[in-house]
Amino acid sequence: DLYAGLVGVADAVVPPEKEVESSYGAPVATGKYVWVANPSSGRVAYIDAVTLEIKLVDAGHGPTYVAPVPDAKDDVALVLNVLSNDATLLRASAAGLTALTVPVPSSGNGWSVSANGRWAVAWTNARLVKSPDPVEGYQDITVLDLTSGAEKSTALTVGYRPSSVSFDAKSGRAFAVTEDGVSVVALDAAGGPAVIKN
Repeated sequence: DLYAGLVGVADAVVPPEKEVESSYGAPVATGKYVWVANPSSGRVAYIDAVTLEIKLVDAGHGPTYVAPVPDAKDDVALVLNVLSNDATLLRASAAGLTALTVPVPSSGNGWSVSANGRWAVAWTNARLVKSPDPVEGYQDITVLDLTSGAEKSTALTVGYRPSSVSFDAKSGRAFAVTEDGVSVVALDAAGGPAVIKN
């Protein structure tokens, strides 16, 4: 009968749960959202910290490294797409989410972002590279100007194997600490960002 059949189904052995390893990276938080990149799918998940609603947005190829960008009114994140040598600037506002792609010729494995949210530097920390080529200097960096409506990138070369990139208090200079010294980048130079001293 029907009841006996249902009892048999209820008594069936269910296989144990399997933990599925995700390829999502480390999350970063902005004011309202948590952002997580998935290099395999080419998407970034953004999670509303209040409602826990999860949405996805397409990025470039291999979105891997995400950084929060300070902004007075919007939630802004920047993701480095390592397989397409570009970055996706994601801006969540009351009007919705926008995604803008900016070239990043240097690629890299990390971001440094200025306190005012105008500048971001994509660079490679050799200490995070498994078995780096001994002759590779990882000297190429990309400086992004994130000014809304005027976003652009500038490729520069700094000293050998940078280990840290930071900004001065006014976000007018960036400093790349390298194995052979400190490279100083004038962000507000007349012709655009430029290395003024190594």
